[in-house]
Amino acid sequence: MTGKVAQRLKREETIIEKLSSREARLDFSRMRDIGGCRVILGSEHGISDLYRLRDWIVSTWGPDVQVIDYIEQPRVSGYRAIHIAPQFDGLVYEVQLRTAIMHQWAQATERYSSLTGFNY
Repeated sequence: MTGKVAQRLKREETIIEKLSSREARLDFSRMRDIGGCRVILGSEHGISDLYRLRDWIVSTWGPDVQVIDYIEQPRVSGYRAIHIAPQFDGLVYEVQLRTAIMHQWAQATERYSSLTGFNY
């Protein structure tokens, strides 16, 4: 498979919004998606390749890895991806898996959210 891996850091305003309203009962120490990485598969790859990559990651890191499938259940904004949350040394990280088209949609939605001040 071809693709890109990039670091992913949650923006400060999104962290504040998530802790204060969207998930007000969430404790900062339990927030699993502050940092991690993103895998964006090349344009020649499709959803089946994302699922194969997901399966490989889960088999490598073990059955306790949390998987959230936003392909089967997209967000209201239309956002689609697979989020995987492995734990190392007591810290939870997040790995996002996207196709190139999913990544373009996510970037457009994030830009729109920045302009409107509302997190989609």
